[in-house]
Amino acid sequence: MYRLNQGFLVSIPLRALFAGFFLLFLGRCDALPIANASYTSE
Repeated sequence: MYRLNQGFLVSIPLRALFAGFFLLFLGRCDALPIANASYTSE
């Protein structure tokens, strides 16, 4: 039980870090078409 709890506490920052990179990746993917659309509209 203690080992499971310790592993869970370790996985929290790793999941947060992975979620941060995932959101950053989604943000960059969403920003690219917006930037291309703004360039083509002008």
